[in-house]
Amino acid sequence: MSNLTLANDTDHVAQFVVKRGELVIARIPGVEPGGRVLVPTDMDFEVIASVVVEPDMPVTATHKLGAAARFIASLASALKVGRPDFDLVTKPATKPDALQFEKTCLSPVVFTITRDGKPLQNVAVNDSFESAVVRIGNLFSVHAVVNGRSSNHGVTSNANAHVTLTPDSGHPESGYFSMRIN
Repeated sequence: MSNLTLANDTDHVAQFVVKRGELVIARIPGVEPGGRVLVPTDMDFEVIASVVVEPDMPVTATHKLGAAARFIASLASALKVGRPDFDLVTKPATKPDALQFEKTCLSPVVFTITRDGKPLQNVAVNDSFESAVVRIGNLFSVHAVVNGRSSNHGVTSNANAHVTLTPDSGHPESGYFSMRIN
């Protein structure tokens, strides 16, 4: 299993967002000074599709995500035990290195991508004739915020890279940092 290592060598708590292509694979709210966090780079996620059929009647369907795929949310008109029959079907992707989200019902559908029960990213599909696409590829980008200051986006194709935040001693003001990827 591959992991990105996120290291905070600054004097302040760091927040990280990690993406694989356009897919958010981790949101780390706080890495303490001197702290390290491992972020799995595999595609072990769940997709939860949600739709509101009538006021106070939300319905959901869940499916595992393991690679590029096409997710189609459908709502049957027949009621199943007082609730609409809502289903999420997975098919092979028609676009390489992409997650495609579609719906066959009139109501808007929100697809929530989660890992270990934690929501990472929402994809909304409002139009039944269009699909929303999230590119996944093999480029990882990392963004950090330290002491209210935002980093540039570091990018790597190495699924086992080490990302380190260090104080920027070359900046005339204190509190700035730089990001290094090895």
